[in-house]
Amino acid sequence: MPAIMKTLKSPIIKRLLPWLIAALIIGFLFWRIDYVKFIESLEMAEISIYIPLIILFIFIWFFVETFNVQKLYQYFGHHVSYRTMLSIRGTTFLLMIINYGLGAGAIAMYLKKLIGVSLLRSTGILFYYMVVESAGIAFMAAAGFLLAGDSSGVQEWVFYLASGLFLFYNIEIIVLKYIPALGFLKRFVNSSILMPVRESTFSVYVKIFFQRMGYFMTFVIFFYFTVRAFHMDIPFMTLTALVPIIFFVGNLPITPFGLGTIQAAMLYFFKDYGTPPNIFAMSLVYTVSLMIFRAMIGLYYLKTAAGFLTDTGKNIDNIISGSGTYNNNSI
Repeated sequence: MPAIMKTLKSPIIKRLLPWLIAALIIGFLFWRIDYVKFIESLEMAEISIYIPLIILFIFIWFFVETFNVQKLYQYFGHHVSYRTMLSIRGTTFLLMIINYGLGAGAIAMYLKKLIGVSLLRSTGILFYYMVVESAGIAFMAAAGFLLAGDSSGVQEWVFYLASGLFLFYNIEIIVLKYIPALGFLKRFVNSSILMPVRESTFSVYVKIFFQRMGYFMTFVIFFYFTVRAFHMDIPFMTLTALVPIIFFVGNLPITPFGLGTIQAAMLYFFKDYGTPPNIFAMSLVYTVSLMIFRAMIGLYYLKTAAGFLTDTGKNIDNIISGSGTYNNNSI
């Protein structure tokens, strides 16, 4: 809650800055391409193929990611029903359009009110989730490069970058898990925010790792068909190497929903498979449609999630499933 309130109370310029940066990047990219050919690319795109694809995968991503987050909290002893997590995750889609930190903080806030998971503990759980997820994305990119072969045109630095990131994230987990609680580190090591990392087992790591890899593999499948709707042909294994790297760029906390950064990344990595106007058209349609459909899901669930919070006392038995123990050390 404090993190969310801090975001809401932040100066308006601070909240608008990511959108301003996105507008500047998009404007620069527009300046670099042929506007007429960009319009032609939009007109020639097989939108009748793309729209069913994005609708299908929007729901696949929503249901799979919700399952992953539900299981994540279950691994750390906090049992929440899948229906409740759908409501929470759906609401964050809308909040993340306003501010990414606001959306992430909302998950922690809801679970604090519903089952008493402290905000610091939730932050630690989500931090661990993010690091393992990043390791999985890096592994996908490295494996995709090796499987794609030299004929894919993927540059070797992609493999070295992905391999380096994979090692970095795993070393980070190992250091945080086994660093001794001595001297000035004692308070940090024993903090609620670090406890999930130290509680985690190799089994939990593997489960999260492969669940997230499965989730991101659906994006590779989506792009395999989507590029064809925009008259491009990119081999599946090449996409397996490139899409994770594009995710890394898009996930940088620079612009909302990766608007602008994703377009720049696709223009760079897909340059051998299409013209800049065509790639730019596809990337913009993808990002805008993702925002619109996720906002629609968010609007649907916003009232539902509010109902869960205001009626928690009456419906706690329906909200919580399982018989685990819960951390009630609220802050």
